[in-house]
Amino acid sequence: MSIPDYQSILLPLLKLYAERGEVSLTEAIDATAAHFELTDADRAQPLPSGRDNLLRNRVEWARQYLVYATLVRPVRHGVAAITELGQQWAAERTAPLKVTDFKVIPGYEQRLLGSADGAATALAAVEGVASTPPLQRLEDADLELRQAVIVNLMDRVLARPPVFFERLVMLVMARLGYGDGTEPAMRHAGRGGDHGADATLKTDVLGVDEVRVHARRGAADEAISREQVAAFAGSIAGVKGVFVTTSSFSRHAVEFARASHPNVALVDGQKLGELMLRCKLGVSVRKSYEVFDVDEDFFSDDE
Repeated sequence: MSIPDYQSILLPLLKLYAERGEVSLTEAIDATAAHFELTDADRAQPLPSGRDNLLRNRVEWARQYLVYATLVRPVRHGVAAITELGQQWAAERTAPLKVTDFKVIPGYEQRLLGSADGAATALAAVEGVASTPPLQRLEDADLELRQAVIVNLMDRVLARPPVFFERLVMLVMARLGYGDGTEPAMRHAGRGGDHGADATLKTDVLGVDEVRVHARRGAADEAISREQVAAFAGSIAGVKGVFVTTSSFSRHAVEFARASHPNVALVDGQKLGELMLRCKLGVSVRKSYEVFDVDEDFFSDDE
């Protein structure tokens, strides 16, 4: 039997999580191979690039879409666990799942697409559209892979204590050039739970200017309200501020900050994940690819 596509794997994989609670990637691969009666030769089949295993790749992507849909969640390296919603879906579903079925789940498309700018390419990838030139397909694939990492990063951050998130935000700010790494330049207040600043960062060597930072965790569907942004803006009294969250900001919160408090920058979970990739925080490079073109100078007639 040929290796099934990742959408065919969705339902049996979800039911495996529902049965066992927590499942490692190795267990998921073994169970998928058994479910579809794959041979050792099937299991050993590589991707066309030869750089990865085809079955492993498809199981990983099936699991990733279950994560997008909040049916399972990563809990530690290589291991994911069923959620309450996942248990409900596993109990109710009998027909094969498609990723389009997940559109009814609040927050799914936001986690999948990341932003409106990425919507077209992400949806094209989901639906298997490959009518674009190879280089563009490579760039689209890069966007899809990066988005998967961003979603997983935010899920892992939410699984850690609040102080971990505050320290992460401090690290990101430091990597972006705020403060000089010394304690006086990066004062961590550690007052999680209120609406005031969690940290004060010096923005110049002499310490003349500073920025206040507030870090607030929240699930993808728990948008930060206008009132929460207003409370933070009021607490810093005109000083530059950065409000960072793992979730998102409501439209009213964004409009309010833009119109009334231009001194306050809003960083949602999507932007935070992008900054973590940029700063290489909490991530490692799995593979890198070179794109070649003909060197016309090499073939020129000029001596």
